[in-house]
Amino acid sequence: MKEPRPPDSPEILRTKLYPPLITADLVPRADLLRHLEQDQLRPVTLISAPAGYGKSVLASMWLEASGLPAGWVSLDESDNDLHTFVSYLLAAIETAVSHTPLQTRAALQEHPLAQVDTLAHHLLADLDNIKTPFLLFLDDIHYIREQRVFDFLTALIKHPPPPASGACWSPRPLVAYCILARLSTNY
Repeated sequence: MKEPRPPDSPEILRTKLYPPLITADLVPRADLLRHLEQDQLRPVTLISAPAGYGKSVLASMWLEASGLPAGWVSLDESDNDLHTFVSYLLAAIETAVSHTPLQTRAALQEHPLAQVDTLAHHLLADLDNIKTPFLLFLDDIHYIREQRVFDFLTALIKHPPPPASGACWSPRPLVAYCILARLSTNY
């Protein structure tokens, strides 16, 4: 049975939650992957390059090489609505760690939608309840123009979840955000 949703809730297009497939004919990028693995100790990594340079494929290779669970969202123009953006973010998190961010889900059901900071605080509290380190990829962030979405991301990045003890020697962030953007002078 489907959960009741407010009339303006977006329907999640599950195919936006899949990273690009890695095929055998792709050129290995060992140096870049090593660099990204070192950056995994940081809460945010930005991969930025012109269109067609392989940002998404590189991130997908990193995801595969990391061995960590990961959530992926391929963003587009329709994700400029804060409710839609957060809904996809939650779907990606649930895909990565099979955990439902309950506080954030409840805040999304409020009418009107909770303030940006409140929504971010709910998600940070939900992330604090997840004990499995994971990666979260936001592909094609250059499509996002809505200031409230950027304010939401800023609030998340400003107060990242604490490091978790993992199988590696140094603590890694519980959530490492990877943001992929197309370089452009036409913003």
